[in-house]
Amino acid sequence: MNSQFSIPSLPETPQCSPNQLIQLASKLSDATISIPSVDKVLEAIEQGKADQLSKLDWIYCIYAKAQWDQQNIDRSRKTSAAIWKVAISNSCLQHQLLWRLALYYGDCQEQVLAQSLAESFDIFANSVSHLLPFQIIRAFRSVQAGIELAKIACEQRVN
Repeated sequence: MNSQFSIPSLPETPQCSPNQLIQLASKLSDATISIPSVDKVLEAIEQGKADQLSKLDWIYCIYAKAQWDQQNIDRSRKTSAAIWKVAISNSCLQHQLLWRLALYYGDCQEQVLAQSLAESFDIFANSVSHLLPFQIIRAFRSVQAGIELAKIACEQRVN
């Protein structure tokens, strides 16, 4: 079978000189993105305003928490517990934390999650322990992870 398709006609690409692009860029207003510190995120949690935090706020907080913990050793576990408590009702935060927790217990080369967050996972897991993702992550944490994962697979009839 031999089909011939017509070639679509496209508008010409405007030709701009570097000077025109520089002039255009100089007319743009300065845009800044303010990323709150871990302290600001924790303050929002303490004030009951965690629902006002954006996805970017949470991602940055999780990313920077390990370094923050090094400077605030006495508060690291308490603040991690508070973050997990928020995650119970915040699905975006849940997904970020669980993904990074799975990487943390896997053979990931990079530091993807603060140790204090990994260690305080039970606060969250105890609230939603019946769900499969939490059972799998708990299995990762056990000494015999392979056996625990096999048991879950058999119970859930999944491979």
